Amino acid sequence: MRTFNKATAWFVILAFVTLLQVSALPLRAKPAPAAAETSVSSPEQGPGVIEEEGAPPAGARKKSIVPLVLIGVGVAAAVVLALVVLKTNYDITGSWTFAMTATSSGANNATWYPVTFTGDKKSGSFQVQSFYDGKGTYTVDGKNVTMKSTYYADWTWTGKFTDKDAMSGSSTWHEGASTLTWNWTATRNASTVAQPPSVASGTADSILKKLLGR
Repeated sequence: MRTFNKATAWFVILAFVTLLQVSALPLRAKPAPAAAETSVSSPEQGPGVIEEEGAPPAGARKKSIVPLVLIGVGVAAAVVLALVVLKTNYDITGSWTFAMTATSSGANNATWYPVTFTGDKKSGSFQVQSFYDGKGTYTVDGKNVTMKSTYYADWTWTGKFTDKDAMSGSSTWHEGASTLTWNWTATRNASTVAQPPSVASGTADSILKKLLGR
């Protein structure tokens, strides 16, 4: 449906541009009537004879305002189409697969499936698999994505949508003198995966221990 809308939008814009070009072409001038036989006035004619100058040529026409009107309509249509039809709608809710790639010593790589986002397009909560310490909140502002752990005091993920089904960014965990960093990428799962049940602390694997290789 989105592909169809984009194709339609570009067709409308192209149509306006074509009409604008056609309307700007000069109209074919009407052939001038046969010139009447001109008689040479004698210098002896009286001073009352006045020569007429500046008469508009035959077939001349006033400049059309149609191109200006079409320009205005075309610009307005392009703006509306860009804002309504062509605007990408980023929706983070649902199930994703995250790939965490360590960029600091002491950290390990990991793949999380699923990471489930529950809320709306702007904010909500996420759960990493069934890790008891894999809970957090998210906010989305345009393409920008921010995630924050609600279990650890200072663990954040920041990144952007690269398209409507993919994201990438970096993550930092900090506690005391210890700091761990990762780059991450995420892809939307083809089918919706139910959110894993919440697990009480101490009865399941730790997300951080997995990343520390413990």
